[in-house]
Amino acid sequence: MNEILGKPKKKWYAIALNIVLDVLIVFIVGLILLFIFISPVKIQGASMENTLHDGQLVATWRFAPSSYSVGDVVTIKVEDKVIIKRIVAVEGEKIAFAYDEEGAICLYKYKNNEWVKQKESYVKEKATVVAGLFVGITVYDNASKITDGITIEKGKVFVLGDNRNVSADSRRYGQFKTSDIISKMIFNISENGFMNFIFTVLFPFSKGETQ
Repeated sequence: MNEILGKPKKKWYAIALNIVLDVLIVFIVGLILLFIFISPVKIQGASMENTLHDGQLVATWRFAPSSYSVGDVVTIKVEDKVIIKRIVAVEGEKIAFAYDEEGAICLYKYKNNEWVKQKESYVKEKATVVAGLFVGITVYDNASKITDGITIEKGKVFVLGDNRNVSADSRRYGQFKTSDIISKMIFNISENGFMNFIFTVLFPFSKGETQ
């Protein structure tokens, strides 16, 4: 009927070409959006072990959210470098550090009129006092000896590395303003084959580095 009306049918290869072009356009648009919203960073050092390891590539959300939650892993600009740490306390919370019954320095929070040890399954090993990591912070002999704590100020967070014995974090630099946060980690690129290919092969120049 189309041929009678002077409109010949499209050849199969023309249809296939249109499909390929449509897929290519979607792929290119997807890559553009990917690089608008996602910032890949390469981990340097061992401060976030065993969660993140030296040399791994992670994806972070470029646009900082309006608020943060305990457990968020974020990148922060400090001095002449960028660090990646975990938020352990947000504004209004009160925290302290004390030895537990096993001799490890643990994080405590003041809840319901008592100091409660935090369950942190992500921490690599027992924390100890390391020179230069606890600056101006009292480490109490045990929870019953805590006389005062650190109150997280409005618009600030307290961050720690998962590998407490080597991490330079809020114990050294103090509380960070949420406005100092650059991005929030959303997933581990090194554990995702397709994303790892995109960022290490197609766009090797796009990575930032963080400690």
